[in-house]
Amino acid sequence: MTVCLLLLSVVAVTAAVPVPRALTRAKWPEREPVVALWVWQCLVATVLLCCVTALALGAAAVFGTVRAQLFAPAPQASSAVRTAAQGGAADRS
Repeated sequence: MTVCLLLLSVVAVTAAVPVPRALTRAKWPEREPVVALWVWQCLVATVLLCCVTALALGAAAVFGTVRAQLFAPAPQASSAVRTAAQGGAADRS
């Protein structure tokens, strides 16, 4: 979960800093303002989604109550998946 949190944070920072600067310097937004607005809105939505997801995963990693509420709709893992996640091997005959 920590790796996902770090990756989401990196994507959010990358999308929040260099991409708007590149968009500002580009010449095509002047010719295609509708496409430029659409790209800008997608960029903002990406940053917001990454930040909210990283915040939710971070809170789930720290607080058990948040984890229980966040992952409550998820199906229960089978016993083979639990055994593999705990580092043990499944029974083999």
